[in-house]
Amino acid sequence: MPRCDHQERQPGIVETFPVVNLIPFTLLFAWGSLTAEVIDYPRTEAGVSFSTIQTLAAGLPTAELFYAQEPQQYGELWLPVGGGPFPVVVFIHGGCWLNTFDITHTHAASTALTYAGYAVWSLEYRRIGDPGGGWPGTFDDISRGVDHLLALAARYPVDVSQVYLVGHSAGGHLALWAAGREVLPGKNTVTIAAVITLAGITDLESFAAGKSSCQRAVVQLMGGPPARWPDRYQQASPMYRLPANVPTTLIQGTSDTIVPMSQAEAYYESARLNEGGGRIKLRRVAGAGHFDLIHPGTEAWQQLLEALTE
Repeated sequence: MPRCDHQERQPGIVETFPVVNLIPFTLLFAWGSLTAEVIDYPRTEAGVSFSTIQTLAAGLPTAELFYAQEPQQYGELWLPVGGGPFPVVVFIHGGCWLNTFDITHTHAASTALTYAGYAVWSLEYRRIGDPGGGWPGTFDDISRGVDHLLALAARYPVDVSQVYLVGHSAGGHLALWAAGREVLPGKNTVTIAAVITLAGITDLESFAAGKSSCQRAVVQLMGGPPARWPDRYQQASPMYRLPANVPTTLIQGTSDTIVPMSQAEAYYESARLNEGGGRIKLRRVAGAGHFDLIHPGTEAWQQLLEALTE
């Protein structure tokens, strides 16, 4: 499997050269004087599987940096060609908040975003199954990880005046939460220009009512059902935090069997009622499944690039 395999980490800085798997397209890909081969992601039909995502060729991050002390509290910084400063995508991976799924399955997405000219600060975080994962540790990690971007700006060419939160699936939920956390404990020292969800979970309470393994994970995340912890759900669920405080785009595949279209549609309609519709957009991608949204060769991926340029 072409991926960046991580050794056991100690808090600190690990810098890596952005080399990639061998392919027949060679161009400069560097920050400073480093060179490597550029990956071509050809157009792909809808209906991408998770196994396909796992086998995509990808680069390696420019650096892995800890934002706190636990082994999962680190981020991967990916830098594009040139001297910068670069607009930044803070990327939050999905996986039903479970530690079964880690940051590595988004390496192709991070690689492709650098080709589009964005620096990527991709966050790993404590999840269900990790010591301290779930409520409130998972949320604390996202808060700390986003805020750590300011420290990175002192060393790396990232433009903290152009910060975009992007999250997939459960990461979409955390991106929406992070964008509105000035109403919650946390520094919130980074100004967010926009938030984009890719099949994001927007309403924890309604999602938890389902029977799939991902839907059942909500109760594990929150330490119990909504009836037991209503205050927690009100703090953690984006649906309770409307109106959103930043421009928001929801990108959703119409054939997604993991996060239903109703999650995006309900949030979109509620936001329109709260805001008059001026700061919320919904992009439906016909025929796209759950993992199309993090495959750089799909129509859904093009929707993400268009949303970023807006």
